[in-house]
Amino acid sequence: MLDKESSTKILQTPPATNNSATFLFWHISKSGGTSAKAIYRCLLGSNSVSVLSSRAHVVKAKAMEEEQQQASMSFTGFSSSPSAFLSSFTSSSSSVERITPNVIFSMIPDMVATNIFNPMNKGRLLVLFRHPVDRLVSKFYYLQTATWETGYKPHWQEKSLLSWAGRINRDNEHLVRALAGKHSGDTVTELDLIRAKETTRQYIFVGLTDQMEESVRRFNTIMGIHDADAVVNEDGTRVCMDEFFGKEGEEAVDGDGSGGGRRRMKKLNSNPHPMVSHCLAVHKGDLEWDILAERNMLDIQLYEYIVQLFYEQKDIINTYYVKSNLADTTP
Repeated sequence: MLDKESSTKILQTPPATNNSATFLFWHISKSGGTSAKAIYRCLLGSNSVSVLSSRAHVVKAKAMEEEQQQASMSFTGFSSSPSAFLSSFTSSSSSVERITPNVIFSMIPDMVATNIFNPMNKGRLLVLFRHPVDRLVSKFYYLQTATWETGYKPHWQEKSLLSWAGRINRDNEHLVRALAGKHSGDTVTELDLIRAKETTRQYIFVGLTDQMEESVRRFNTIMGIHDADAVVNEDGTRVCMDEFFGKEGEEAVDGDGSGGGRRRMKKLNSNPHPMVSHCLAVHKGDLEWDILAERNMLDIQLYEYIVQLFYEQKDIINTYYVKSNLADTTP
């Protein structure tokens, strides 16, 4: 995902500084990126959230910036933060005052990093991760009905998950391949897993889709978004967080009927589907799960490392605004 050039344009996770940077959010398909986009459009305003979803968008953004720097002999990257320019690129009105921080969502973060940032004005990388098997199961059911997607697969409705997992799915080891800098179709090895872990540790602040509210809280802390910055109702409550996670005290209902102490999450771009067991150690009898797990063994190992990193990064993130009311004070 980050090659030698693009990695020089992304801030490493420590030290906890530079909250005014432009933030690059790697949108992994079916891993909570659409919900995150909606949350930050609510928290920051649409003009502070840019979407560079294709190579054409990135090339156009860079070309437009080059035109604005006609006085320069060559384009060497954005002269300051690219945030204001990107906001005008995606906004319907270029007269709106820039709001910081700014977030770029993209499924091609390497190309964005290479073309949008430079070593003097680096981006900071945020990513939501989902268990690889859960992601693939969600993808199977989602693309059966997602008529708006270029990858719409209506014929999958005629397939069982078991048949799809065993005969059709080719989207295996996606995380390791991307984070090790491999191309689609390349074979991945244990060495690539090591590289992927190191890239994640060095450059990514990780979030987990099954810890969505806590992940957003951490991203907010990294960005310097305080309660005072959020949109509020007349009664002083936070509109955005309440809209997506429910009001404090409203518990979500899990599949077993229990609340689990979490607030209710508003799901976007999601598709109801039968659940395959998400704990391999407990439910080895789910054949669909076992097939997908066997073909994504390295991704699962990487995900387990990411879960560990999620808890390790807590102390780093809390140093950002240890005095703010966003800092996590739980033991």
